[in-house]
Amino acid sequence: MRSDELSEDEQLLLKNYRSLTQSQKQAVLASKQSFKNWLQTSLSSIWNKVSSFFDDIWSWFKGATTPKGKFHQIWVEHNVYEGDEKGMKIHTKFDVDHVKDVPCRAGVYFHYSSGEKLKDCNNSYRAEDGQVAVNKDFTPPYEGTMYEDFEIFMPSSELHLGNGKYDLKFKIQLYVKGGDFFATSNWFYFTYG
Repeated sequence: MRSDELSEDEQLLLKNYRSLTQSQKQAVLASKQSFKNWLQTSLSSIWNKVSSFFDDIWSWFKGATTPKGKFHQIWVEHNVYEGDEKGMKIHTKFDVDHVKDVPCRAGVYFHYSSGEKLKDCNNSYRAEDGQVAVNKDFTPPYEGTMYEDFEIFMPSSELHLGNGKYDLKFKIQLYVKGGDFFATSNWFYFTYG
């Protein structure tokens, strides 16, 4: 939804919410009651107008502030170098909404084509559960931001595979740092080796 399609009160509500710190935003969205308390104390002029249909406002507000993302394309360059390391450069095109100026992260999670997770061997390039992964941070500068060619480099050595050919796949997930995933790509299949 474009800001010129919002009423003055809706624009004021979102403007005040966006001016909060990340922890304040989390507190406001923690429950319907915490949102109601914030609205009554911070925006009493709006509260007087909307108190009779608060449940509708709560639903609208959650939808207007919940992070969203969509992947449009993924492509890979194999056997490229970043510094002295040989690897793969993962490219993706995606857009995000409702995360303006919010630190986010893109995580790439590697699996065998069978679905089994690749396991990390050296506590580098890994997810918390020990799965082989690579991450890259980003902070969207606009309310609706399109990333035409977001690049993530993965060193070949960090896949921890021996000689031979391996059928692998990965998915990319976007999340607010310290929060939940809000977008997941389709699987990308490739052969390594």
